[in-house]
Amino acid sequence: MPEHKASKLRGDLKYYEGSAKEYIGNLFNNENLKKKGEADKLTGASERETALVRQGIKKGNDLTIPCLEIWF
Repeated sequence: MPEHKASKLRGDLKYYEGSAKEYIGNLFNNENLKKKGEADKLTGASERETALVRQGIKKGNDLTIPCLEIWF
């Protein structure tokens, strides 16, 4: 699979890598490592969701976006 395409596996790995960094950052009171872990978790979750959408696994109500209703 090309590197530019989102992957569930790659997203999961990045998420768990971020969880480990965040845990170790908390353990040793290292704010820099904790922030990197949080960022990796978000990156991994985003990549996984993108892969699921591209594969068509998430459909219908899973992708609803709240709309703004304007009342006159």
